[in-house]
Amino acid sequence: VLFWGLRDLKRVQLFEVERPLVRVECAGRQLDSEEIESYSTHANFKELVRYIDVELPEQAYLHPPLTVFVVEHRAFGRMALVGTHVVQSLMDYAPRELGGEEEEEDDEPKPK
Repeated sequence: VLFWGLRDLKRVQLFEVERPLVRVECAGRQLDSEEIESYSTHANFKELVRYIDVELPEQAYLHPPLTVFVVEHRAFGRMALVGTHVVQSLMDYAPRELGGEEEEEDDEPKPK
């Protein structure tokens, strides 16, 4: 998973977001980014790449969704949910199958 940074986060429960992190969940596995220590001064993550191994079924229609949460650490160990997003189809982000048929490039444009 590539973590670049966060932008345009709105207030949550009347407070500005200051220490957010991103949590990615898929097939019962969870991966957390590092916490951004000061969102207002530097909104990018220091560690850009993190890895997670997930076993997926061969049939694409059985793939579980990918859920992305943005949460914030607050005082006294509390966490506030800033936002969520669900990616229903992982195949949009999967590499092409290795050893599969490759598309031939034609000099002529294909009709739409």
